[in-house]
Amino acid sequence: MKRELLISFLPPVLLCVAIRLALAVAIVFRPDVFPSIGAAQEWALVLTALAGVPALIVFAGARLWIARAKIKNLGAIFASVSLSAAIMWIGSGEPYWRLLSKKAEYDAFAATHPLDEVIVFDWGEAPGPIPFDRYKEYLVIARGSRVKTFEAYTGQVIGSWGDDRSEVDGMLSAAWPENDRYRRFGTAKFDACNMRIVHLTGQYYYAVDFC
Repeated sequence: MKRELLISFLPPVLLCVAIRLALAVAIVFRPDVFPSIGAAQEWALVLTALAGVPALIVFAGARLWIARAKIKNLGAIFASVSLSAAIMWIGSGEPYWRLLSKKAEYDAFAATHPLDEVIVFDWGEAPGPIPFDRYKEYLVIARGSRVKTFEAYTGQVIGSWGDDRSEVDGMLSAAWPENDRYRRFGTAKFDACNMRIVHLTGQYYYAVDFC
Protein backbone atom coordinates (compact mmCIF):
# COMPACT_ATOMS: atom_id res chain seq x y z
CA MET A 1 0.00 0.00 0.00
CA LYS A 2 2.81 2.44 0.83
CA ARG A 3 4.44 1.83 -2.55
CA GLU A 4 1.11 2.45 -4.27
CA LEU A 5 0.67 5.78 -2.48
CA LEU A 6 4.24 6.84 -3.28
CA ILE A 7 3.62 6.17 -6.97
CA SER A 8 0.56 8.42 -6.79
CA PHE A 9 2.41 11.13 -4.91
CA LEU A 10 5.94 11.37 -6.32
CA PRO A 11 5.81 11.86 -10.13
CA PRO A 12 4.33 15.41 -10.24
CA VAL A 13 6.52 16.54 -7.34
CA LEU A 14 9.71 15.15 -8.85
CA LEU A 15 8.85 16.69 -12.22
CA CYS A 16 8.30 20.15 -10.70
CA VAL A 17 11.51 19.89 -8.67
CA ALA A 18 13.41 19.03 -11.86
CA ILE A 19 11.85 21.98 -13.73
CA ARG A 20 12.68 24.46 -10.97
CA LEU A 21 16.25 23.19 -10.67
CA ALA A 22 16.78 23.40 -14.43
CA LEU A 23 15.26 26.89 -14.48
CA ALA A 24 17.40 28.06 -11.57
CA VAL A 25 20.59 26.75 -13.18
CA ALA A 26 19.74 28.47 -16.48
CA ILE A 27 18.82 31.77 -14.79
CA VAL A 28 21.95 31.84 -12.65
CA PHE A 29 24.60 30.50 -15.00
CA ARG A 30 23.13 31.33 -18.42
CA PRO A 31 21.60 34.81 -18.14
CA ASP A 32 21.96 35.15 -21.90
CA VAL A 33 19.34 32.40 -22.29
CA PHE A 34 16.93 33.97 -19.80
CA PRO A 35 17.66 37.72 -19.78
CA SER A 36 14.99 38.31 -17.13
CA ILE A 37 14.43 36.28 -13.97
CA GLY A 38 10.80 37.33 -13.63
CA ALA A 39 9.93 36.60 -17.26
CA ALA A 40 11.67 33.21 -17.11
CA GLN A 41 9.71 32.19 -14.03
CA GLU A 42 6.42 33.33 -15.55
CA TRP A 43 7.10 31.43 -18.78
CA ALA A 44 7.91 28.32 -16.73
CA LEU A 45 4.63 28.61 -14.82
CA VAL A 46 2.53 29.03 -17.95
CA LEU A 47 4.23 26.28 -19.93
CA THR A 48 4.10 23.90 -16.97
CA ALA A 49 0.39 24.55 -16.58
CA LEU A 50 -0.33 24.09 -20.30
CA ALA A 51 1.55 20.80 -20.48
CA GLY A 52 0.98 19.68 -16.91
CA VAL A 53 -2.79 19.94 -16.54
CA PRO A 54 -3.64 17.45 -19.37
CA ALA A 55 -0.84 15.14 -18.21
CA LEU A 56 -2.07 15.36 -14.62
CA ILE A 57 -5.62 14.48 -15.64
CA VAL A 58 -4.39 11.40 -17.50
CA PHE A 59 -2.07 10.43 -14.66
CA ALA A 60 -4.75 10.86 -11.97
CA GLY A 61 -7.32 8.93 -14.01
CA ALA A 62 -4.91 6.06 -14.61
CA ARG A 63 -3.88 5.89 -10.96
CA LEU A 64 -7.45 5.88 -9.69
CA TRP A 65 -8.37 3.23 -12.25
CA ILE A 66 -5.54 0.95 -11.16
CA ALA A 67 -5.34 1.74 -7.43
CA ARG A 68 -7.04 -0.42 -4.87
CA ALA A 69 -7.48 2.21 -2.14
CA LYS A 70 -8.97 4.90 -4.33
CA ILE A 71 -9.69 7.44 -1.58
CA LYS A 72 -6.16 7.24 -0.18
CA ASN A 73 -4.64 7.53 -3.65
CA LEU A 74 -6.87 10.49 -4.43
CA GLY A 75 -5.56 12.14 -1.26
CA ALA A 76 -1.97 11.39 -2.31
CA ILE A 77 -2.59 12.93 -5.74
CA PHE A 78 -4.15 16.03 -4.17
CA ALA A 79 -1.19 16.43 -1.80
CA SER A 80 1.18 15.97 -4.72
CA VAL A 81 -0.56 18.65 -6.79
CA SER A 82 -0.57 21.08 -3.85
CA LEU A 83 3.14 20.59 -3.18
CA SER A 84 3.96 20.80 -6.90
CA ALA A 85 2.14 24.12 -7.20
CA ALA A 86 4.03 25.44 -4.16
CA ILE A 87 7.35 24.36 -5.70
CA MET A 88 6.56 26.22 -8.91
CA TRP A 89 5.20 29.39 -7.28
CA ILE A 90 7.46 29.93 -4.28
CA GLY A 91 10.64 31.85 -5.08
CA SER A 92 13.84 29.85 -4.66
CA GLY A 93 16.26 32.77 -4.47
CA GLU A 94 17.39 32.98 -8.10
CA PRO A 95 18.43 36.67 -7.82
CA TYR A 96 20.61 35.85 -4.79
CA TRP A 97 22.30 32.92 -6.53
CA ARG A 98 22.86 34.96 -9.70
CA LEU A 99 24.55 37.62 -7.58
CA LEU A 100 26.80 35.06 -5.88
CA SER A 101 27.84 33.56 -9.22
CA LYS A 102 29.53 36.85 -10.24
CA LYS A 103 29.85 38.72 -6.99
CA ALA A 104 33.64 39.08 -7.32
CA GLU A 105 33.16 40.98 -10.60
CA TYR A 106 30.56 43.30 -9.09
CA ASP A 107 32.77 43.95 -6.05
CA ALA A 108 35.72 44.73 -8.30
CA PHE A 109 33.69 47.20 -10.35
CA ALA A 110 32.33 48.86 -7.21
CA ALA A 111 35.89 49.27 -5.91
CA THR A 112 36.75 51.34 -8.99
CA HIS A 113 33.84 53.73 -8.24
CA PRO A 114 34.28 54.42 -4.51
CA LEU A 115 32.43 57.75 -4.56
CA ASP A 116 29.25 56.52 -6.29
CA GLU A 117 26.40 56.03 -3.84
CA VAL A 118 24.34 54.10 -6.40
CA ILE A 119 25.71 51.67 -8.99
CA VAL A 120 23.28 49.91 -11.32
CA PHE A 121 23.88 46.75 -13.36
CA ASP A 122 21.59 45.65 -16.19
CA TRP A 123 20.01 42.29 -15.36
CA GLY A 124 17.90 42.08 -18.45
CA GLU A 125 14.61 42.94 -20.06
CA ALA A 126 12.20 40.43 -21.57
CA PRO A 127 8.51 39.87 -22.35
CA GLY A 128 6.39 37.49 -20.34
CA PRO A 129 3.92 35.00 -21.85
CA ILE A 130 0.95 37.35 -21.46
CA PRO A 131 0.60 39.98 -24.25
CA PHE A 132 2.19 43.33 -23.33
CA ASP A 133 3.65 41.74 -20.19
CA ARG A 134 7.30 42.77 -19.68
CA TYR A 135 10.03 42.68 -17.06
CA LYS A 136 13.13 44.79 -16.65
CA GLU A 137 15.56 44.06 -13.87
CA TYR A 138 18.57 45.59 -12.15
CA LEU A 139 21.20 44.72 -9.62
CA VAL A 140 21.80 47.79 -7.47
CA ILE A 141 24.68 48.63 -5.14
CA ALA A 142 23.58 51.24 -2.60
CA ARG A 143 26.05 53.05 -0.35
CA GLY A 144 26.06 55.96 2.05
CA SER A 145 22.78 57.82 2.40
CA ARG A 146 21.16 55.76 -0.36
CA VAL A 147 21.11 52.63 1.80
CA LYS A 148 18.31 54.07 3.96
CA THR A 149 16.33 54.97 0.85
CA PHE A 150 16.49 51.47 -0.63
CA GLU A 151 15.82 49.89 2.76
CA ALA A 152 12.69 52.04 3.06
CA TYR A 153 11.36 50.67 -0.22
CA THR A 154 12.40 47.04 0.31
CA GLY A 155 9.43 44.70 0.32
CA GLN A 156 7.05 47.32 -1.10
CA VAL A 157 5.46 47.53 -4.51
CA ILE A 158 6.18 50.97 -5.98
CA GLY A 159 3.55 52.14 -8.44
CA SER A 160 4.15 53.52 -11.91
CA TRP A 161 3.81 57.16 -10.84
CA GLY A 162 4.09 59.42 -7.79
CA ASP A 163 6.87 60.77 -5.60
CA ASP A 164 8.16 57.33 -4.57
CA ARG A 165 8.48 56.25 -8.17
CA SER A 166 10.17 59.48 -9.20
CA GLU A 167 12.71 59.12 -6.41
CA VAL A 168 13.66 55.54 -7.28
CA ASP A 169 13.70 56.16 -11.04
CA GLY A 170 15.81 59.26 -10.47
CA MET A 171 18.43 57.30 -8.51
CA LEU A 172 18.57 54.46 -11.03
CA SER A 173 18.60 56.64 -14.14
CA ALA A 174 21.26 58.96 -12.71
CA ALA A 175 23.58 55.95 -12.39
CA TRP A 176 22.72 54.71 -15.89
CA PRO A 177 24.79 55.54 -19.03
CA GLU A 178 23.43 58.80 -20.38
CA ASN A 179 23.34 57.65 -24.02
CA ASP A 180 21.01 54.77 -23.09
CA ARG A 181 19.01 56.44 -20.34
CA TYR A 182 15.85 57.28 -22.29
CA ARG A 183 15.54 53.80 -23.79
CA ARG A 184 15.67 52.22 -20.36
CA PHE A 185 13.67 54.75 -18.36
CA GLY A 186 11.41 56.35 -20.96
CA THR A 187 7.91 56.49 -19.49
CA ALA A 188 6.14 55.72 -22.77
CA LYS A 189 7.47 52.17 -22.86
CA PHE A 190 6.92 51.26 -19.21
CA ASP A 191 4.21 53.65 -18.11
CA ALA A 192 2.21 50.88 -16.40
CA CYS A 193 5.09 49.28 -14.51
CA ASN A 194 5.20 48.46 -10.84
CA MET A 195 8.58 48.02 -9.17
CA ARG A 196 9.61 45.69 -6.37
CA ILE A 197 12.91 45.98 -4.50
CA VAL A 198 14.47 43.03 -2.67
CA HIS A 199 17.49 43.23 -0.38
CA LEU A 200 19.83 40.40 -1.39
CA THR A 201 22.85 40.82 0.89
CA GLY A 202 25.02 43.62 2.23
CA GLN A 203 24.84 46.60 -0.11
CA TYR A 204 23.20 44.66 -2.95
CA TYR A 205 19.56 45.07 -3.95
CA TYR A 206 17.48 43.49 -6.70
CA ALA A 207 14.99 45.78 -8.45
CA VAL A 208 12.41 44.48 -10.92
CA ASP A 209 9.83 46.34 -12.98
CA PHE A 210 6.88 44.17 -13.91
CA CYS A 211 4.40 45.60 -16.39
